[in-house]
Amino acid sequence: MSTENSTEKSKEHTTTRILDEASALLDEVGIGGFRFRDLAERCDLSPGTLTYYFPSKEKLFESLVTRVVDASWKLWSELSRDLNEQALPTIATEFYRLCLQYRPGVRLIMHYSSRDGEVWSVPASAVLKPLFERVEKKIGKEHRLAAHATITQAITYAVYSEKQLRDIAGETVLPMDAVHRLVEEHLIRIAQSSLPAA
Repeated sequence: MSTENSTEKSKEHTTTRILDEASALLDEVGIGGFRFRDLAERCDLSPGTLTYYFPSKEKLFESLVTRVVDASWKLWSELSRDLNEQALPTIATEFYRLCLQYRPGVRLIMHYSSRDGEVWSVPASAVLKPLFERVEKKIGKEHRLAAHATITQAITYAVYSEKQLRDIAGETVLPMDAVHRLVEEHLIRIAQSSLPAA
């Protein structure tokens, strides 16, 4: 392996590590409590090295949002291959899992889109628009609204904290993975009840 390839892989690894740690920190302290110096410490990097990778908090947040958008588009591509009238429950549960995985980025999207109507000149709807268009094209316009209702609920559940989700589910004792299964079962019921009558 050439030195150039090795350096590039090292940069990719460091960038990924920074984004992963930023996600974890955002999940712990929220947007208002997020500090670059805390992230640098978590990553065992100097503040200068951190700003080499991400010159500002906004650039870092933009990269976290890009992760969500990229993962969403990949998921829509995978799910739209077998898109039919019975696919909505699967779409809801898979998108809920994606939102859980990228929860800090999803929270950033919601924060900036509720404040500005868009996230770095990308309308918040751009994350979901490809799915809704594919649903309408492949299985009909009436299913688009059902997909919207179900996906919106999946996002709402995914951005709640564990405590909030436990309170909503009425489960303070169950392990969190069991609470998530309860939420997924509920999303399936919402998806099924949202489908237009045959």
